[in-house]
Order: sequence, then C-alpha cells, then structure tokens
Amino acid sequence: MSRRIVYVVGKGRSGSTLLDDLLGTVPGVASLGELRLLWSRGFTPGYRCACGELVADCPVWSGAVVDAIGSTSGDALAEVEALQDRVLTWPHVPRLLARGPGDDDRALGEVMGRLYASLAERLDAEVLVDSSKWPLPPGAFDVVPGFEAWVLHLVRDPRAVAHSYQRHKGGDGQPELPRFGALHTSLSWGARNAAAELGRRPVPAERFRRIRYEDLAADPRAMLRSLGEWLGIADADRAFVDDRTVRLGEAHLVGGNPRRLDRGDIEIRADQEWSGGSASRSQRLVGALTAPLRGRYGYPGSR
Repeated sequence: MSRRIVYVVGKGRSGSTLLDDLLGTVPGVASLGELRLLWSRGFTPGYRCACGELVADCPVWSGAVVDAIGSTSGDALAEVEALQDRVLTWPHVPRLLARGPGDDDRALGEVMGRLYASLAERLDAEVLVDSSKWPLPPGAFDVVPGFEAWVLHLVRDPRAVAHSYQRHKGGDGQPELPRFGALHTSLSWGARNAAAELGRRPVPAERFRRIRYEDLAADPRAMLRSLGEWLGIADADRAFVDDRTVRLGEAHLVGGNPRRLDRGDIEIRADQEWSGGSASRSQRLVGALTAPLRGRYGYPGSR
C-alpha cells in the first residue's frame, strides 16, 4: 500500500479534532492535527503537542521539522510560514483552479513531502491525517512527492458552527481559539465548503469522501468502521470500549481544539447546545445566508 495523506477539509468548529482522535486509533494511521499551524504557532512558548510535551520538546515534531527544513529556528519557521501564506490564501484559489500548481505550490509540496516522510517513519504509519481544513490542499494537486492524496470533506450544520465560534475555548496553557460573529462565520462556511466542492476535481472519485459531524457523533463506531473500509484498513474500530466510548492512547496532534490533550477513555456525545430554545437572531441570519449549501448537505431549514 502506498503512503497516503488524508486531508480533512471544510470549516473550523466542525468536529475535526474528534475525527482526528478517532482516525488516530486506526491501525497504521497517525493523525497530525491542524498541521498548517505548525510553522506559526507550534514552537511558541507553552504550546503543546497532544502527547503532553511542548512541541519544541516533542522528539517527533522537533525531529521531523529538522528533517524537513534543517532547523527549528525562528527564521527557518518564518520562511516556511511565509511560503504557506502565499499558497493557503483566498486570492490564490482562482489561480490554482484555473492554471494548476505554480512554483510556490511545488515548493511547499516539497517541504511537506519531507515533513510527512519523517513523520511517517517516526510514527510508524502508512496513512497520515492532516486536518488543516484548507479546502484546496497542495497535495491534492500532486505536488507532494511520495504520498497519495485522499480528501475527507467534513461538514456540520452552519448554525452549530456559528454558535461554537461565539463560545470561549482555551485552557491548559493553550491560546484561546478565535471567535467570530454570525456574518463572518456564514460567509466563511459557505466559501470553504464551496471551495472544497471545487477542490475535489483533481482527486480520483474513490479517494474523496464527505461525512457530516452529526452522523459521526451519532454513531462514531460505525462511522470509523466505514472510514476504515474506505481506506482499505480492517479492524478500524478496535479502540472502542463500547459503541460510544473510545480509548485514546498517545497522539501527536499539533493543532486543533484544546481537547486534543484529552487521553484515556472518552465518551462521545453530539454537541447540541446550539439547538436549545428558540432560534436567535444570529442563527436566523446564518440559516438565511447558508441556505443553498445547507440544503445540499441535508440540514433542514428550521430546527
């Protein structure tokens, strides 16, 4: 089996940390978290890997970064961050779709190829999961040498996403996650998911899959078995204690929700806090602005 990168694409606050945790329990799979944050945030003071170590002290990350770019110095990290910022940016999206990958895409692909290769060796994995969620990952355009790109499009009801973005999330010494209003979240949710629809074009149909957070949370064990079948991996649900409880061992997620630090037996329940009571003004705004794609993904017009 060739080495593969599973790119999780979509909008933030859609359950990608839960998905990372579950996929990381599958034999031969290693979840990396929101890898795009590695260069800007990973080596800042106090920022932790899911293993509990500071990223700067984690031998997996510090070693892999040295393998990829030769150093963990601020200048070396900033150079990759600047390159990534030129590639993972909205003005670049139409150019990439119209003309295909350019020099910056290929340069970032080379860096990521070296990083992924080192991580695959250090974590003894044939499948890596990068949940950066950028809708057009460079690897999908065949610029990451040595790895086959698979794309997993994760969606969640935009009203739940908007509610999550208005909550405080942080702790354990980790920076608080950004908060945004209903208008920003609605436009971003639509743009990211629409771009993910366009970005699936360079990927063979059998390497693309879309799932909903709500289905994942409703029956996590069955969903993980299904994803294992998609990836051609048997016994994908072996870490489940029962249908709703999964045993999380050591992991090396470098970015995502602070709950990535939680280990041990975790019971999975859908976060439905947003749906209690009558619809607020902001939820009605989100519902109106996201109606076309929301319907496509099977979310009703009212709760």
